Amino acid sequence: MTEIYAFLEVQYKPNIHQTSFVGEKCFVYLTMITPDHIKESICISKLSAGGISEPALQEKYIRQFEKWLNWGHHADMEWLKRTKEDRIDIRNKFPWVKSVLVVLDNYFNDSLPTHNGIKITRYAMGQDYHDIVEKKLRTVFAEIKKVDNCIEGKIFVDSGPVMEKAYAEQAGLGWIGKNGVFIGEGIGSYCFIGILLLSIAVQPSDKTVNRCDSCTLCIERCPNQAIIDPGLIDAGRCTAYLTIEKRGIFSNSEKTYLNKWAYGCDFCQEVCPWNHKWSKITPDPCYYNRKEQIRTYIDLGNQGNMDKFNRVFKNTAIERLSFKRMQRNINAAL
Repeated sequence: MTEIYAFLEVQYKPNIHQTSFVGEKCFVYLTMITPDHIKESICISKLSAGGISEPALQEKYIRQFEKWLNWGHHADMEWLKRTKEDRIDIRNKFPWVKSVLVVLDNYFNDSLPTHNGIKITRYAMGQDYHDIVEKKLRTVFAEIKKVDNCIEGKIFVDSGPVMEKAYAEQAGLGWIGKNGVFIGEGIGSYCFIGILLLSIAVQPSDKTVNRCDSCTLCIERCPNQAIIDPGLIDAGRCTAYLTIEKRGIFSNSEKTYLNKWAYGCDFCQEVCPWNHKWSKITPDPCYYNRKEQIRTYIDLGNQGNMDKFNRVFKNTAIERLSFKRMQRNINAAL
């Protein structure tokens, strides 16, 4: 339950936690939801971290996104252009949004050594992260609604026209690295981002600073030179894009960009000093509970079949790739 009142003098301030001044007017946000409520709900859900952002994105994120699109570095992901305006301002589709709750969940686990050297990104070693993070966010939302059942919300987990990394940075959870990957404060970049749009105004979290400083390891060591500018990635040269989003067959040059990866790529994260400092095995085994089955499948190489693919990758992030494209990736990587 949130109301906004304009006073010249405010004498009574029940549950006030945010004020702003425009000229001589003092705008006071009254809500029963406080940052402490948010922290408690994050703890109950067993997510790694959470913070609050305003729904409006800062201009720097908009300029960077438009630059990336205008330069054609989105490859054939044309849906990003089609949804550009909604991504720039989430209120186009959801005008009732007053706050954006952003959460992080650590998925780090050991890499997957295989007999044939084929590699799979760490985030795909378990159940589908979309389902896991969404379930935890539903717990968060249920806890918030205990305070006020009239609150509206909308959950996004790597779905829909939302600029998750920009909101995560605005919510004070960390910063966007030079490799374009979000680095969670005290967590590292091996984390998923979840979004919960809220119809109430909650005090935004304090911002963190970008700690990449002068480090350029991710840029220098990307084998495909896909990082063309800090935070600006050429998707057409990125192994993660090629193995996950690319449709159709690979060109000869694209095959050379795989570097033994059959799904995703962790290379720029593996060289990041902040991951060396902060990464810890996730306490949620759901994020790596398919590791042995996946290892067995990858070891088969191009001898895998559709039945095995369906059994191993059911309800995982890799399931949406399809058997045909997975075998395309494995054959090219081999």
